[in-house]
Amino acid sequence: SMLLDLYAVAEESYGDAEVAATRLQAMSERRFHVDNYGMIPQDRYADAIRSIRIDAKRLQENDNG
Repeated sequence: SMLLDLYAVAEESYGDAEVAATRLQAMSERRFHVDNYGMIPQDRYADAIRSIRIDAKRLQENDNG
């Protein structure tokens, strides 16, 4: 299976390393109930990436509106 770097996806999606780290941490705890994104199970990566992209889009829309 292909190993995806969730942090790279987050950094690209949010366009900011600090925001990416903060949002990834929050998502890991709230959505996946783990201590950090490194502990998200690989079979949930697609779900995590989808969540990151949706969250980033929502943040950008809030900033622009």
